[in-house]
Amino acid sequence: MYNMTFDIKGIQYKRVSKPMARKAYDTGKDVVICACKLRPGKPWYPEAIINNLSKNSFNSSVNEYEWYNCNAEAGYYAAFYIEV
Repeated sequence: MYNMTFDIKGIQYKRVSKPMARKAYDTGKDVVICACKLRPGKPWYPEAIINNLSKNSFNSSVNEYEWYNCNAEAGYYAAFYIEV
């Protein structure tokens, strides 16, 4: 996993592992999910923000994102980012 930080709309995010993202999701924090080869933020905002206020579980949200957004060009799996 690459150690990356990004600034999205003035908020600093860092890349974390899937277990750390699940823990943040369970505690109610926002988790930014993005295809692994894409950079979250500008220019096209390919990411999605998930949290536990939705009716979906963490695994369900990740599976849905990967099904519709991950491919050969963007990367086959999701990367996770939380606020620093």
